[in-house]
Amino acid sequence: MNVKHSSTGQYMNASLFQTKVSHDELEKKDFLLPNDHAIDEMDPAKLMMIYWRYINTIQYLCRNQQRLGLITDGGKEVCFDESYRPRNPCLVYSFGSHNQFDFEVDVHRHLGCEVHTFDPSMKKVGKRINTFTTFHSYGLGARDFYDTRKKWNMKRLTSIIKELGHSERYIDILKIDIEGDEWCALPDIIQSAELFRVRQLCIEVHFGRNKICYNPQQNITSYEQIKVLKMLYTSGFRTFMRDHNAVRVIELFHTQISPLNELSMVNVLLKEL
Repeated sequence: MNVKHSSTGQYMNASLFQTKVSHDELEKKDFLLPNDHAIDEMDPAKLMMIYWRYINTIQYLCRNQQRLGLITDGGKEVCFDESYRPRNPCLVYSFGSHNQFDFEVDVHRHLGCEVHTFDPSMKKVGKRINTFTTFHSYGLGARDFYDTRKKWNMKRLTSIIKELGHSERYIDILKIDIEGDEWCALPDIIQSAELFRVRQLCIEVHFGRNKICYNPQQNITSYEQIKVLKMLYTSGFRTFMRDHNAVRVIELFHTQISPLNELSMVNVLLKEL
């Protein structure tokens, strides 16, 4: 079985892609991820196909969605349905800006939200990007620690919420685009129950490659990544939009699969503060 990539380097070992997935498994209308034991028993090829089927399942029909930011990389789809539309005074956390602030500008233009942007890779002298966006030069992690390898300060979402005085507020939009580090941060965010206050989650997921996380040190395999997606579903997050990033493409069983995908989700289990 040949595995083709549009970028250099092999994404997963081609010799592993030997098991076909039955059509019945991929044709379910309400596709849910299997239990943890079933996930652990899958071979990598089946796991990748299950991921691809799940990523392409629209779980909530948003009747009024809008792109905030550029149509290219950096912009995000936001649901404006009455149940999930950001409420004034609205609050937005944006992790991973890459020196692009078109998303933040559009959030303020259309919603008038207070925006906080976080990126440890950028060294800003001032804390204000503009009159409505505050920049923070630390990143999102599973612990509060200093990453000596990258020389980055990392903080838990719980710590950030407390530090900024937002413990009694909803986060109307939580944007996470942190180049694979989402697998390190998401389990802690879910377990800390901070997601109950998040109306919408816009996230880019980088599936397949093992992710080495530090503090605590752990290896997040594709098997664990699938389980994190399942935990998001259990926490109430339903995908209303997905967009494939064609930077990396795998061909598997005559199907082209993108491991990088933008997901926009609403929280159907949003709780009152």
